[in-house]
Amino acid sequence: MDSLTEKQRSFLCAVSDGIRNLSSVDTLSRYKIGTSGNIRILKGALKKRDLIEETARQVEIQDPVFNQWIQRVYKSF
Repeated sequence: MDSLTEKQRSFLCAVSDGIRNLSSVDTLSRYKIGTSGNIRILKGALKKRDLIEETARQVEIQDPVFNQWIQRVYKSF
């Protein structure tokens, strides 16, 4: 997580929380992701690092242990 940007970490927290509509105004504001245009960029960067996968318009964290860790450590959202 240290090598990720703040927005990438926030995006992972949203995904970990089970948020499906990542580009909604509420999600962008709550997780401080920025604009809806950032979603595509964030997805691409995190896919490149093999941290997420996108299937049937759903984004998931690939490693379930990493997902649980995010939920415990970044619970402040």
